[in-house]
Amino acid sequence: MNQHKIINNISVRYEELETGGYLLVVGLDREKALNALTLEMINRLLEVFEEIEKNPDILVVWLESTSEKSFCSGGDVVKLTDGGKVGGLSDLTYASDYLASEYTLDYLITLCQKPVIAWGNGFILGGGMGLFQGARVRVITEESTLAMPETRIGFIPDCGASQFLHKVPYGLGLAISMTGASISPTDALYLDLADWLVPKGEKYALIKAVKSFDWYNSTLALNALGAVLNHATSESKYMGPWELCGRR
Repeated sequence: MNQHKIINNISVRYEELETGGYLLVVGLDREKALNALTLEMINRLLEVFEEIEKNPDILVVWLESTSEKSFCSGGDVVKLTDGGKVGGLSDLTYASDYLASEYTLDYLITLCQKPVIAWGNGFILGGGMGLFQGARVRVITEESTLAMPETRIGFIPDCGASQFLHKVPYGLGLAISMTGASISPTDALYLDLADWLVPKGEKYALIKAVKSFDWYNSTLALNALGAVLNHATSESKYMGPWELCGRR
């Protein structure tokens, strides 16, 4: 088995689990563009997640960025804009292909039968939220910033936002969608846009813990992982501005 390869800015690495099978580490690898998703990246991710479903040796998935500044800053708006300039308003072929593939990918992640753990350090914006919110376990760090900023460019929040923003308490998902406001790590927990807040420096310790669990029984493994993550998250007592407003 090829243990590590990068195709179309997507890194794929197989790591052996202590109890057998593999953890598949999938990394977004377009650092200079803050991992803005190209159509080629999306199509490669579609291939990867199709392989995940088919391969019985892959038991759990770790989705991350290969760089630290950004998990994913969204879609490649520059390429979409350039496509419109070439074809004009009468030719939306590229845009329609791009969005159809992107939304299919978001849906596949949500439906994935193998647990997906998303390590969301740095920017998680727009299309990045589509990837992140579909994961079974959504982990952020003290350096994470979340937002659905589409209204700032005259678009609507997409990538499943009508589903995950609907779950935000007190109707604040509507405010997020209309304003494109940025969400801090602690507020992301409060608003149900992340599950756990873990110090950035604990990433590799967390991966080591994931590899120690028996993922042939994913329910027990997820419970064990939750206990580890709960301990790390409970260390933070700080309340963000959204939570402070919500408690008044």
